[in-house]
Amino acid sequence: MNLKQIIETATKGWNPSVDISTLKPHPHNPRKMTDFEKRALIKSIEKFGFVEPLIVNQHPDWLNIVIGGHQRIEALKEMGVKKAPVIFVELEKEPMDELNIQLNLRKGQWDYKTLLDEDIYPRDLLRRVDWPEDELQVMIDDWEEQKKKLDEIASENPILFDKIIVECLPRLTSTIKTAIEEIVEDYEEAKVL
Repeated sequence: MNLKQIIETATKGWNPSVDISTLKPHPHNPRKMTDFEKRALIKSIEKFGFVEPLIVNQHPDWLNIVIGGHQRIEALKEMGVKKAPVIFVELEKEPMDELNIQLNLRKGQWDYKTLLDEDIYPRDLLRRVDWPEDELQVMIDDWEEQKKKLDEIASENPILFDKIIVECLPRLTSTIKTAIEEIVEDYEEAKVL
């Protein structure tokens, strides 16, 4: 089945105004939200509007079970909002559970080099989106420290630096930060020997 067929088969419709009190949370939703995250979500909805519809099951055995959007519903309730846009699907239990996980799983990882490039994302922008200041500072400090170590390696031994960069590419399956930390640690261990 191709994507278009899957969508046509599963999607039962779009409703721009559904009473959220009629919706039921997935009985085993694996995602949670802190109070800080809820406040940030409310702030985002207030600023940009409700830009991502809820996903709700219309299967007779799972009628009105929320598959995607649990945190948005909580934010809307706190805001006093009664209705929200919904995409209805009709899925049996296993595909419903799978979609519930998939909607939260594939969020990607941060590209610290881009995120911390002030020409692209000025610090005040990161602060405006309520990025926790302590996390932001740790991330900035870690990135600056790693850049400094790489610059030091590059100036001391350009051939080794080239080797590090080549070896780093396959390691990027985790995160850039983790890969660089591992390489710098390997280098520092080798330097001691």
